[in-house]
Amino acid sequence: MTDRSTMRTYRLPTTANRGKLDAVAAVLPWWQRGLVHVQYIQVRKLKAGQTELGWLQSGEKKSLPSYLSQRQWNSVTSQVNAVLAAWQTAAKVGLRAVIRALRFEDEELRRQLYRINARKAWWAVDCVLDARHGVMVSEEALRMSTVLANEWLRKHPFPNLSEVRTMAMDGTVARVSVSDKPHADYWVKVSTLEKRNPVSIPLRGYDYFNDAPGEVRNFCQISVSTTGDVCFTLVKKSQPTQLRIEGESVGLDWGLRNIFATSGGKLLGQTPYRWLCERDTELNDLAVSLQRQGIRLRDSKRYARLNRRIREYVRNEVGRILNRLAGEDIREMVVEELDFRMGGLSRRLNRIMSRAGRATVGAKLASLVETRGITVTKVNSAHTSRCCSGCGYVDKKNRISQERFSCRFCGKKLHADINAARNILGRSQGQGGLCDFSKEQVLAEMDWSFRARWRIEPTLLRERSHAGAVPLRRSNNDVNRRCGVTAP
Repeated sequence: MTDRSTMRTYRLPTTANRGKLDAVAAVLPWWQRGLVHVQYIQVRKLKAGQTELGWLQSGEKKSLPSYLSQRQWNSVTSQVNAVLAAWQTAAKVGLRAVIRALRFEDEELRRQLYRINARKAWWAVDCVLDARHGVMVSEEALRMSTVLANEWLRKHPFPNLSEVRTMAMDGTVARVSVSDKPHADYWVKVSTLEKRNPVSIPLRGYDYFNDAPGEVRNFCQISVSTTGDVCFTLVKKSQPTQLRIEGESVGLDWGLRNIFATSGGKLLGQTPYRWLCERDTELNDLAVSLQRQGIRLRDSKRYARLNRRIREYVRNEVGRILNRLAGEDIREMVVEELDFRMGGLSRRLNRIMSRAGRATVGAKLASLVETRGITVTKVNSAHTSRCCSGCGYVDKKNRISQERFSCRFCGKKLHADINAARNILGRSQGQGGLCDFSKEQVLAEMDWSFRARWRIEPTLLRERSHAGAVPLRRSNNDVNRRCGVTAP
């Protein structure tokens, strides 16, 4: 029986003194070296045809350097295997789309490539993929799968683990226990570089963590920032909530002045933009000051704290809004591939927002599936901001500004973000949300739908629109009635 339990992480504050924290932080450089060392061994196995990664063999363990203990090496191996497994999963999805797009005279070759990809056997050397079930492929399919995998690897390389600043420690090197002392709720006993000299780190719980369902696992993630701050994250294991079968589907669009706009017409999170503009000025002023002093940005604790403050603010606001939505009668949230760049902000802050926002929303949506039973559906984002949610006409001139949308065909007017949210919702109702379509293919599909609906060529409408001509059929009563527009 498949274990459907889920793991949720929670960062807990600590009251440990600086000496203990420095002892834990001192492990990171050697942990990073260990990650790179084990990754080299495991990648070599993958390219030799092995598909599933496990523990190192006894001979490999004996050759490991002595800067980490054997128990620490085991945790390092588990972390590397998890990273490579995630890469394999992403490669499997990406290569499936690549194989689908290839042209073959013999469809059997395509089917064989699908079989190889399904088993992640891209570098296999044996034509027999599964002797038990008699699954075989040709040598030509093996050679082609290797070429495709190498090309994918060139564009999507294995993660650079030398830059990872999080140590995923299991219970053998970071034992978690409940505290009976008033100043701590949990203790984490962490193995350091000094043998038989671990440090005990006190952690404090909080309401959200204590009320969350599940049991605390004997596992700890320890992150060390570039400025030396050490953070401790515990994991709770729980059974997933049953998916909701009743409620409505809601489209969500990330806006510039609003964190989210819904297909139902709600604008949520209208204050963060002003706050971010203030932080943007503060960030740029600080960067200029540091550069004048010859101080690199990554070496400034103040700059790091400001970055962290921005990320935490975004995480809190996104969590608050999505929690509020999850409390309504909603069974499905439809979202697009998110772009968190915001007009009016500097390139520096946009980079922070892009990284923090995408990770925050992705993690929060995943948690809503597990804890609230809400289905999350992703769709292609192409042209959702240019398409009229009433008539389906696509034109870049439809969007007058960041907030105003006015269709050049039917005359429908509404908030631009709400219009995009309605397009996102509508796109989920057919052809898998067009997720595998290119931007050009999406436009062709939308033009086909518009042509079939109105018996008008959309490319001619766009030519008239871009030439500055008066929009066609704006006052047509049938168009207005079917698109929900009051005729002028």
